[in-house]
Amino acid sequence: MKDERWIQEATSKNRGAFKRQAARRGMTTAEFIRVVLRPGSRFNARTKRRASLARTLMKLRKK
Repeated sequence: MKDERWIQEATSKNRGAFKRQAARRGMTTAEFIRVVLRPGSRFNARTKRRASLARTLMKLRKK
């Protein structure tokens, strides 16, 4: 049962945090994902995990 609610649990703590980070840099979420996940980027681990989750959720939304 717990595996069915992984999205809700992963997004419940800081809703919109990644989008706010992107907006502060004047980018869309998709643009910021590409910048953060680029090899050699100097973002911290939390931001990289958020970018990875955002990319995964965007893929799920397209289905």
